[in-house]
Amino acid sequence: IVMLPLLVGIRRSAARIGPVGPLPDGPPTRPLPAEVRWSTIALYFAAAIMPVLLIQAMGAWLPTLFVRDRGLLPAEAAILLGGVTLIAAPAGQLAGGWLMTRYTAWHDHVPAILLTGLIATLLPLAALVWAPSLAGAVVGVAMANLTLGIASFCGLFGVQMLSPVSARVTVNGIFLALVTLVGVGVGPLLTGVLATGAGSGGAGTVPAVGALGAALFTTG
Repeated sequence: IVMLPLLVGIRRSAARIGPVGPLPDGPPTRPLPAEVRWSTIALYFAAAIMPVLLIQAMGAWLPTLFVRDRGLLPAEAAILLGGVTLIAAPAGQLAGGWLMTRYTAWHDHVPAILLTGLIATLLPLAALVWAPSLAGAVVGVAMANLTLGIASFCGLFGVQMLSPVSARVTVNGIFLALVTLVGVGVGPLLTGVLATGAGSGGAGTVPAVGALGAALFTTG
């Protein structure tokens, strides 16, 4: 429902504009590879999966955080976090798409942008954990979704840049399968394991510990 107005607007804009010309900043400075470099792609996959891992960890643990540390009822926490995510997460994806379209010179620096987004996410995560007010925590959730949305878009965009046209379907299929297996499956589990290993007795430090571990792993 939230995306319907956007889809209608895109269709109307495409009908008015007609054929799309070259981007204002020119083509990407790096040509597409002629063959699959699996060693490079495997290393990139490890970084590109991390935004989804953090997103899934947040989705699994944030309701518990808001119930235990902020005193909300489970239903209230679900409604609040769901509403914030519905707005902030698509906004991050749209922002990532706009940035990659507007600044084509950035195409050669997608891994750096991806890592910057992951590291920048630690700031709003710290705010949502340690902010004294509920409003501050909600702002932290929104900003974390925004930065992770940008990072996850850049992750998928970089896969296209590293994939030759002849193998793009295969490479994308492997990437999406790994995102589902690692990002969706391991994200909440890794957060719980890290929090348990740190000796955390409450839910308040769980997202921060999980995010820190994932960001450090990606940077390394």
